[in-house]
Amino acid sequence: ISSQRNTSRIAHMQPEMTALKARLDALGKNLDQKTQMKYANQMRALFTKYNCNPMYSLVLPFVQLPVFMGMFFGIRKMPDYFAEELVNGGFFWFPDLLASDPYYILPMGCGLSFLATIELGKAQMMATNPAQGLFMVNMMRAMSVCMIPAIMQFSAALNLYWWTNNTLTMCQSALFANKKVRKMLGIWDPPKPVPGTEAKSLFETITEATQGKPQTPAEQIKAHNEKIENRKRAA
Repeated sequence: ISSQRNTSRIAHMQPEMTALKARLDALGKNLDQKTQMKYANQMRALFTKYNCNPMYSLVLPFVQLPVFMGMFFGIRKMPDYFAEELVNGGFFWFPDLLASDPYYILPMGCGLSFLATIELGKAQMMATNPAQGLFMVNMMRAMSVCMIPAIMQFSAALNLYWWTNNTLTMCQSALFANKKVRKMLGIWDPPKPVPGTEAKSLFETITEATQGKPQTPAEQIKAHNEKIENRKRAA
């Protein structure tokens, strides 16, 4: 909740912080100490104004990763200590938790629940920087599909843990997407994108990377006139 609250405020602060950084960059690298202190104080004032800190958003991944990895390796080592219990500890179509799911339902459940979590939380992911956020969303969408064949041979115990964990995270994302819940928890709605920073589709991103950014009408006229002038010179 604290991370979501902090991230929502950073998204609203981002345009002002970007403008402040642009002014600082325009002054060049050789800044005197007085100017540096001035801009540092302005940056701190922004954090105070929006009651947020970018460093807080980095805390949650560092807390979650050791827990996730600890559970992963812990379940992988469970057969060494509880082999008999795990062989008969499953239910429904996977009675043996040491064997992989013969119908691949658990791996598909892991991938689909992860994808659902991404879709429910994509608005917040794209709030701070729509272009970069959309790129990350597309990467994670691809990861949710690619992970299915990668985990098909994992034990049912491990995939059951992942599916359960993903489902809980999905429910949490669904709650955070509810406006009443967000208001009650002090999580701000995503800001409207600043003109010129709207998220672009994957096709538009690839086109810009290969052909350059699309020209404005004025730029197209200028390019057309330059071509005509070049043809006249060549003739």
